[in-house]
Amino acid sequence: MSMEREPEEAPHVRYEKDKNRYLHARNTTGSGKKNKVGPSVQLPALSPYDGCQVYTRVSQLIAQPINGLYLHHPYGLKSGDAGIITKEGSLYYPITSQEKDRGSQSFSKLRITRKKENEISYELPSYSPFEIFSSTMVRSDTNRAKELKDDFSLNKSILAFDIVVKSPAGEYQATGISCMPQEILEPPASSKKNINTVEHTDVVYNDTTYASEVAATAAAPTSKSF
Repeated sequence: MSMEREPEEAPHVRYEKDKNRYLHARNTTGSGKKNKVGPSVQLPALSPYDGCQVYTRVSQLIAQPINGLYLHHPYGLKSGDAGIITKEGSLYYPITSQEKDRGSQSFSKLRITRKKENEISYELPSYSPFEIFSSTMVRSDTNRAKELKDDFSLNKSILAFDIVVKSPAGEYQATGISCMPQEILEPPASSKKNINTVEHTDVVYNDTTYASEVAATAAAPTSKSF
């Protein structure tokens, strides 16, 4: 499993009420234009899990490990796509047969959101691609959102993508198959008004405009090995 299109390095993070602020792919051409296509991953061979529903689990983590542990970011992720399961602070995207055949999966309506101070949890669960449930909880020394943001550098985060299977008996099982893109840096408040935000209509990927997400995905390089 590997990244196909990295998420943008400085997304426009908003509160949950802003429904259409989606996370876009990083532009690698240096042109300064914002892609309208979402991040995507190259999938491994999934034939060992035939007969099971397979998911890509997407988690937002604090970028800097604490005591050797990756921790879930307290803000969390939202998705505008239908059929997404929210479980233990992560999003579970079902992998379709078409995505298995194509060898890639894209995330076109993924949103990084911000929470208000009274909505933030100060107990941060650990993350591992080998676990469904967190094995460790780290309690913050503060109950103030600004101090929490400073202490844990919450302006920096990283997404984790890993494969989870659901057995015929309904049990979710971690596989350990995972990848992480580069870290995401939330821009300072003074620069947010200068960010060029766009909606999903035509899709721009690496300076080329496509009519749809599917067309952009088809034009992207495909994985040759895993």
